Amino acid sequence: MLSAALTIVIFYIFIAITTTGLLVLIAVEMLLAIIVARLGLSRFVIRYAETHIRLLGLLGKRLWLRRGTTYRLKLEPQEAPGIVSIMNRLAGQLNISPPDEIFIEMNAGAWIELRGLRRTMGKNSLGIGYDLLAGLTQHEVEAVLAHELVHSQKVFRLYKRWLNSGLHRAAGVSGQLSAIADANRKANKPFALAETILSVADRLTRWCAKFVAAYSRQDEFEADAGAVELCGSSGLRSALVRLESINDKLVRLPWNERLAQIQSREGLSNWLVQELSTAGGKEVNEAQHLFDRYSTHPALPDRLAALPPDPRALPDSPPGLDLLADANEVARKLMVEIQRVQLEVEAKDLKSLKLWRKKIFRRSRINSFQLPGLILGLAVIMFGFVALGSGWPITSCLIFGLGLPAAVWLFVKSRYRDRKVLPRPDYPTLTASWSNRTEIKDITAVQKDLDGKLRQKIAGVKKTKAKINIVLEEAYGALSKGDYLTAHVAGRVGVSLSKKSAESALVLAIASAAYHQNDHSGRSLQAVLNLTGFRSSSTRWGASWTFILLGSWAEAEALLHLLLEQEPEDATLLALMALCQSQRGKLQNAVANIRKTCDPQPASREHVKLLIRLLLDRGDKNEASRWLQTLQEDIKADRDLVYAMIRLHLLQREFGAASEYIDILVAQAVPGNYLIGIARLLEGARRDDQAKEFYERAKEQGYYPEALLGLARLANHTHNKDLTRFYTLAALDTTKPLGEKANSTFSIFPNALAQLVALQDPLADCQAWIARFPEFSKPGPLTKHSLMVFAREEKEAIEYAEVILNALSPNQGSTSLPKVTLTRAPKDLQPARPVRPGVQYVYT
Repeated sequence: MLSAALTIVIFYIFIAITTTGLLVLIAVEMLLAIIVARLGLSRFVIRYAETHIRLLGLLGKRLWLRRGTTYRLKLEPQEAPGIVSIMNRLAGQLNISPPDEIFIEMNAGAWIELRGLRRTMGKNSLGIGYDLLAGLTQHEVEAVLAHELVHSQKVFRLYKRWLNSGLHRAAGVSGQLSAIADANRKANKPFALAETILSVADRLTRWCAKFVAAYSRQDEFEADAGAVELCGSSGLRSALVRLESINDKLVRLPWNERLAQIQSREGLSNWLVQELSTAGGKEVNEAQHLFDRYSTHPALPDRLAALPPDPRALPDSPPGLDLLADANEVARKLMVEIQRVQLEVEAKDLKSLKLWRKKIFRRSRINSFQLPGLILGLAVIMFGFVALGSGWPITSCLIFGLGLPAAVWLFVKSRYRDRKVLPRPDYPTLTASWSNRTEIKDITAVQKDLDGKLRQKIAGVKKTKAKINIVLEEAYGALSKGDYLTAHVAGRVGVSLSKKSAESALVLAIASAAYHQNDHSGRSLQAVLNLTGFRSSSTRWGASWTFILLGSWAEAEALLHLLLEQEPEDATLLALMALCQSQRGKLQNAVANIRKTCDPQPASREHVKLLIRLLLDRGDKNEASRWLQTLQEDIKADRDLVYAMIRLHLLQREFGAASEYIDILVAQAVPGNYLIGIARLLEGARRDDQAKEFYERAKEQGYYPEALLGLARLANHTHNKDLTRFYTLAALDTTKPLGEKANSTFSIFPNALAQLVALQDPLADCQAWIARFPEFSKPGPLTKHSLMVFAREEKEAIEYAEVILNALSPNQGSTSLPKVTLTRAPKDLQPARPVRPGVQYVYT
């Protein structure tokens, strides 16, 4: 306790000294900037000062703790009579007051929030998970509640809160400093001051975490001992073991299925109890529970070993959900509350998007057309002050009064304006261009042919502006039809005619994004930003279009908000907004936006299909079913609608009906991406045998990366590590031919690495290494990339990296593979606790 307190005091002193030093440094830099301003060197000094000001702001921001978002529902006493009865009885035995409030959450946890200054003095709030009540018996729930109430009796409240706040501040400061230092390392721009502050802050944070965790672990042992005195050890032992199994089970119970069950006649409670009923009796794996000096809870084997033997058998008792008066009604209210809070979170996200927008707009440069207005403004200011200094106040007033408004008018009037309106295809056209685009085998020859025809078309035109107009007519016509290849060629020709043609650069950005030329698209879009500042409707629409094609959903959403402010009823913009928001997990707003395009009359069938898809993503099966009924005549002829029917029936656990629609879809000889989709749906519905069949079919069609990774997951569900490793490594093979529109190996690369690492047991003495591949006999799959590897020794780290390289190019000899070179990762990136060895992620 004293070590934890002393370390946190030292951290606060260090932050105070650092803040004071930064303030002094910034003041000196500002004074120096004023001194060297006469030599025109102030901007160099200000550049460093700005960096230090941002660092100072970071420290202040991270020291301010904000309360996180909580997804919980307050229970009234009449809604949880069983829990209230148990709490009153246990509180009486402990001679303390029962909790003032009881909250329920949709998880398998339990907690008690202690307010006040001393032990047993102050208000308490108890939280318990709905999943915990569903997975445990009432006797086991009583043991868990007893554990939490003992905390209320034993914990030093004020001291514990002060320790936790100090630790959170230290972790926040160190984490942000580490992110800044690491970003500068990757950019080869070391930030010496940040590295120096980080080295001390990181050390203090690790000490804080170690001491606070040790203190907290003793609290947990003490709470376990108190719970044993109240309820016996058999109930607590069974609860701890069963919760371990419940958490494994919950991983495969998706949220949309929960909401679907809440909307069913039977409700959520019976279904959830049945799904978790087979979760008991799992053997505790000690390798998964190594001692972790930074953990606030003891390892499960240690907790079980500390419990005294109890000769009494565990009594039979009903499920914990029976402690609620109406478990299904509580689940419904809880889900409504979760959705309400999620709406608030999504509203906060909109504020961050607006800040990003302002930041981007501030970075946009003044275009050349605005220079006359800027020059006139500077001249007016100069001559105005000269006249004032010469004793001509009336002349000065006239210069300022007439000249400044004229300069401002000229500056604003000279801003970029759309000379041609960028076409905006409707949503069905856009979706068709994305889904129906076919790969061209000899794309270079086709591009040369299109380029030649276009240049021949403008050969007789003398003026560059006229040439660009012809090129843009061709490009805009191609974009309106979803012909990105022709648009790409036209955009490239337009940029070659004039680098100041914002329209040509915008066309090139859109078309390059469509062909996944991310770097080329980004450079073109940056040129558009520099020339236009995204001030016009066409440039904002074109940038949104580009970001959507690049998968930059947040940036696209930020600009779409601006467009919708001018055209709030545009069906295409609303559909694209819903698409972006759904990709970012903002399903509440996404559904609300796409609903606007379908009520009272759908804008198109594609809009209805998107609405159905988002409703099923959210689990709103009743509304999705109503919309599907409106398209009943077209369902069997439309693959997407058949797929939606499969999803609907699986959500409703109607496996026979789902199989009928699966047969309809398969009879249409669908491409492999639909087979992958069906397999994922069956896997999500825990129908692993059927899922395996469809993964195998997709693999035969060349969709092997996703299919093999899916087979690896299925093997992992059965705890077959060898088969899981075999399928995962096979999924990384880059030498096999892919099916048309199949995702590449690198699209599943992060998931494959995570799957491989999950197969390893945690180790306590791992180090972090950065594996680089600087020398190539020929281009390799990890050119210009490096990997973060955790291993005990350098030799092991090299072996882990070589396993990945061999999997990427299994047919190459070891001599043709790139040589792996290792460097120790910086101290702030070194693991502080037991980790699973292996290649963790792509570092750069």
